[in-house]
Amino acid sequence: MHPEFLLSFAGSVYPVRAYDAFSTLAMLSVLLLAPLSLRRKGFQTGMSLAITAVLLVTFLVGSRLLNYAVNPVQYGGVLKAWSWSFAGFSLYGGLVAAGLVLLVLPSVFRYPIWKAADALVLPAGIAFSLARMGCFLNGCCSGKATDSVLGVRFPADIKETELLGRLLWFADKPETIQVWPTQLFELGLALLGLAVILPLVRRLKLADGSAALMYAVWFTAARWMALPFRLLPYSLFVTEVFYPILYGTIILVCGVLLNRKNRELEK
Repeated sequence: MHPEFLLSFAGSVYPVRAYDAFSTLAMLSVLLLAPLSLRRKGFQTGMSLAITAVLLVTFLVGSRLLNYAVNPVQYGGVLKAWSWSFAGFSLYGGLVAAGLVLLVLPSVFRYPIWKAADALVLPAGIAFSLARMGCFLNGCCSGKATDSVLGVRFPADIKETELLGRLLWFADKPETIQVWPTQLFELGLALLGLAVILPLVRRLKLADGSAALMYAVWFTAARWMALPFRLLPYSLFVTEVFYPILYGTIILVCGVLLNRKNRELEK
C-alpha cells in the first residue's frame, strides 16, 4: 500500500493521492485507447471520438446512479449528480448503461454495433485494471478479514474496528487488519482475460462481438467469484440477491448471444 506519491516540481513537493492518480490514468486510457481501437476497426476519427465521449459520460452517470441505488445512506438520501471526486461509483451501473447506449447509438452514428463492442474491450479492461491498482495502493475497496497467507495488511475498516472493540473490549483497537486483497484478484483476472480472449478470438476467427461477449462473461464471472470475499457497505439484499441476479443474468444473456452469433457465422 502506498496511498500518496510525492512529486517534485520546481523545487516544491506535492502530495498526490494514488487513488486519484490511477483513476485519472484510467480515464485517460479510455480517452486515448478507445478512439485508436475504434479506428483500427475501420471507424472514422470523428465518429470514434464521439462514441468514446458519449460512452464515457454514460458510464460515469450510470455508475453514480447505481451507487446511489445500492447505498443511499452514503449520500444522505440526496443524489449528487456531479462531483469532482472519484468516489461513489458502482462499476456495473456504468457498464450496463454504456452497453445499452452502445446499442442505441447506431441510429445516430450508423456504425456496426459488434465491431464497436469488440474495439472497446481492451480500453475497458486496461482502465479497470488501473483503477483497481489505485484502490489497492490507497487501501480502499479491500476484502474481508482473513488469516490466509494471501491476506494483506490494510488500515482497519471502521465497522470491523467497532465490532472488534465490542467483542474484545479489554484490548486496544487495531490500526491495521489482514484482509483479502480483492483488488488484486480482480485486477489479475481482468488482465488474464485480455491476454487469453483477444488472441483466441483472432485465432479462431469468431464472429464480430465474440470478444466483447466472451470478456463480459469472463469478467462478470470473476467479479462474482470475488463477491463473497469483498467487504461492501451495502445491505445483505444487495450483496446476496441483487448482485448475484445481475451477474447471472449478464452471463446468461451474453452466453446465449455468443452462441447464436457464431452459429449464424457457421451457416
